[in-house]
Amino acid sequence: MRSTDLTDEQARALAERLRPMLAYLGHLTKRMEQERFPDDDELLQAAREACHAMQRLTMTAHYLSCKGQTGGK
Repeated sequence: MRSTDLTDEQARALAERLRPMLAYLGHLTKRMEQERFPDDDELLQAAREACHAMQRLTMTAHYLSCKGQTGGK
């Protein structure tokens, strides 16, 4: 199976489940930055990487749910 084998509904459901996790990671990194964690802090770096990865995953699932529409494949 490949990601392109998912139905629009399956991809949409996946994206919806991922969005709260993406929001959490975004809030976490923002809070760490507000608390002035240094840029070289290992935990801040890991949180940023996780946020970027979750953003990519969420957007990929979203675009898969748009097959046949603008942005879909």
